[in-house]
Amino acid sequence: MAKQGMQLVKASFGYTFHHTKPEDTNIRIDYRTFKTEIYFLDYCTLFKDSGWKHIAGKKLRNSIL
Repeated sequence: MAKQGMQLVKASFGYTFHHTKPEDTNIRIDYRTFKTEIYFLDYCTLFKDSGWKHIAGKKLRNSIL
């Protein structure tokens, strides 16, 4: 979708996209839940340090990276 100029901005019961310029990128969906907010923040920090951007999701929902 990113290559077609669609940017993922939200995921819940479906996916929400906005039009943007086409981009050669990969988007990954991770369906994990965490027992505490700290575990979730540590997980997001790990991927941020690896150059990934967290797009959507919360402690008890799926994350899109």
